[in-house]
Amino acid sequence: MTEEKNADWVAGFLDRLGGLSVGDRTALKRSLGISLREADARAVAAFFKVFWGGSRWEEDICFITACAVAAFHNVEGEKKSFQLRLREMAVSSGGVENKLLQLLDIPRKPETYFAVKIGRLLRQMLAAGLNLDFAKLLKDLQQWDHPARFVQLKWARDFYLTDSGQPDAENDSKNNKDIMKEKEENVD
Repeated sequence: MTEEKNADWVAGFLDRLGGLSVGDRTALKRSLGISLREADARAVAAFFKVFWGGSRWEEDICFITACAVAAFHNVEGEKKSFQLRLREMAVSSGGVENKLLQLLDIPRKPETYFAVKIGRLLRQMLAAGLNLDFAKLLKDLQQWDHPARFVQLKWARDFYLTDSGQPDAENDSKNNKDIMKEKEENVD
């Protein structure tokens, strides 16, 4: 599929997700962090109502995205990329960096493990009321297993560096404080 056709398909898929009934959205929302193979019948049925014309190879990541779109349905605010939202969360929430590092190291298959890892981060974003650009997320997930790992590099770059190409001072100072605290605890 060409990049333009894929962008059209993604836009159509996301539009169809927006048109699902409340019951279908609820079934998908409940499956956030669960793979398509482990989802209940209602979530699977809701997913296949909107997933047509897509590749079978991409069913698992489209299901993750569908569950996230359903979960974030009522979240207001600016839509930003997944990795930028992670950077925002890392300022106020511990453990985000470690969860990102775990996610960056795993392949998309087996989809169960990948769904759990990304699902946890998505739930944290949802709890914080942070809206996402799901078209960007789906595009990144479609390219996750590329041998050059350019998606993982982009996510790490966006998480750790500011627009000026410098490390994020807030995250860096927070990390330095954590390191100093660990060193102090180890001395005792």
